[in-house]
Amino acid sequence: MTAINFPDSPSNGDTHVVGGVTYTYDSTETKWKTTINSNAFLPLSGGTVSGTLTVNDYLAVNGNVQFGDGGGFDMNANGTRWQFSLAGTERMRLDSSGRLGLGINNPAANLHVKGNDIIQYVEATGTAAEICFRNNTSTGDNIRIGGSGNNLTFDTGGAEVGRFDGSGNLKFNSGYGSVATAYGCRAWVNFNGRNTVSIRSSGNVSSVGDNGTGDYTVYLTTAMPDTNFSAVGSSAEDITTGFSNDQGFQLGRTAFTTSAFRICTANSAGTPIDHTIICAAVFR
Repeated sequence: MTAINFPDSPSNGDTHVVGGVTYTYDSTETKWKTTINSNAFLPLSGGTVSGTLTVNDYLAVNGNVQFGDGGGFDMNANGTRWQFSLAGTERMRLDSSGRLGLGINNPAANLHVKGNDIIQYVEATGTAAEICFRNNTSTGDNIRIGGSGNNLTFDTGGAEVGRFDGSGNLKFNSGYGSVATAYGCRAWVNFNGRNTVSIRSSGNVSSVGDNGTGDYTVYLTTAMPDTNFSAVGSSAEDITTGFSNDQGFQLGRTAFTTSAFRICTANSAGTPIDHTIICAAVFR
């Protein structure tokens, strides 16, 4: 390794010439400084320079540029990447396509972040931290995702259209006139109650029990948090099967449990009867 050897105990303004480059000692900073123009060069191959190097024009390097002992900044010879390392491990890379990778050395997008824990914090000094998405023809924010207090909000066109509040409630404006809590269907079922009960399709329903003629129990896969839910439904007969179109649906006269509720079907006279088409749903 070739090194530049500077004189011992220099005085302010002392000069030292190496390879056509003049170094001047600055006693106020205790550093040797040089100004390189386009006609000067450093005749080094793997040399070591201690001090400040000032380049007024440009510095051409045929090889990699590295700062630090196995870490720091590294720019490769053909300009395809810039990489930043700490303690010998690459932490960030900017590739020739302008894609920046944090924790990954082959970024697949303009910004690619990879980690095994929380990979990003968005923190504002004001009351809310937001991420804005905008297309290249828009004069305003198309979509804003932000947090205010314990809420996660969604805005489009400058107006809030959705929110998760601190209690986990989903709120949105879908014809309500304002952002309001959405109460979703927690379970539903469509089944044939005639003869052997058979479920056509369902959601969050594990099974339907047959308690007798026109009497059924709907069992939920995931229980409700309490018994204060609302169960609704309807029933009818498929007249193409030859049965009369008797209709009649009511909730069974037993208390709800968190995991089941009872329903009954009857004809127009109120007599219990099995129906071919029975639908029920739970809201909470």
